[in-house]
Amino acid sequence: MSPRIEKVCQLFPDETYLVMRLARSSEEFRSLCEEYDLAVDALHQLEGRENRMAADLIRVAEYRALIEELKVDLLRQLQASKSADQQSSGGRAR
Repeated sequence: MSPRIEKVCQLFPDETYLVMRLARSSEEFRSLCEEYDLAVDALHQLEGRENRMAADLIRVAEYRALIEELKVDLLRQLQASKSADQQSSGGRAR
């Protein structure tokens, strides 16, 4: 498993199987995982600086907001996939 996908699995530990399945099947989901990973890494780098400037503090706030948006987008993708799975399994059960 790639470190980017692993980071999203850690974010949603109860959805590891679904995260891995979507990572294999959805380019959009993989892109979100990559963006999330890059944003988290950038935030950690900024937070790790000893001599932060005002511009760094602004960037930290921007990255935190971006990360929250990406979490929402990832969760939406997971929920949409679950809904589709439930509808398709419900359709077969009839």
